[in-house]
Amino acid sequence: MKIGIVLLVLALFFSCTYQRERCSEWHLVFRNDKSGNAVFGDKSELIRLARAGYPVRVGFGGRSSADSDRSVEHIADCQFLTVRNASELYAQIAPIIGQRPNVDGSEIKFRENYQWSIIVGTNGFSDRINTFLPSDSVAGHNSRPTNVSWFVNGPLPEDYEPLAGPLWEE
Repeated sequence: MKIGIVLLVLALFFSCTYQRERCSEWHLVFRNDKSGNAVFGDKSELIRLARAGYPVRVGFGGRSSADSDRSVEHIADCQFLTVRNASELYAQIAPIIGQRPNVDGSEIKFRENYQWSIIVGTNGFSDRINTFLPSDSVAGHNSRPTNVSWFVNGPLPEDYEPLAGPLWEE
C-alpha cells in the first residue's frame, strides 16, 4: 500500500515537472515580413499571450546585398510591449552597448561609445535610435521595414511545428 502511494506521488511529480518544462520553452509564435504579412503563426495568438503576461523575445537581422553569406541575426528579450488598436504588437528592447560584428571573421567587438535600442512591430515597422555615450546625444535615428520573429515563453500549441531558418528570411 505504501509503495503504491509513493509511486503515485512520484508519477504526479514527474508529470508536473514535464508539463512545467514544456511550458517554459521559448518557441516561435509569429513571424512577419517587412510588409507586416504573416510568414508563420498567428498574430492574434501572439497578442493574446502578450496580454496574458507571457515573456516575449524578438529576433531580427539582415544580410549583405552584395554577399548573401554575410549576415547578422539579433535575438533580444522585450522590455516593453504595446498593443495598438488591438491588432498590432510593438516591442522595445533595452538599450545595449553597440557591437561591431566582423562578418568576414570570427570576432565581434563592442562599440564602446555607442548604445542602441529598437522598437519592432508585427506590421513590419521598426524604429532604431543610436546614442553617443560620451555626450549623451542622439547619434542616429532611423525607421525601416523589418522582418521580425516573435518568440514566447509559454504554453506550446497542440499543433506546434517549429520553423527554422535565418531570422532575416521572409
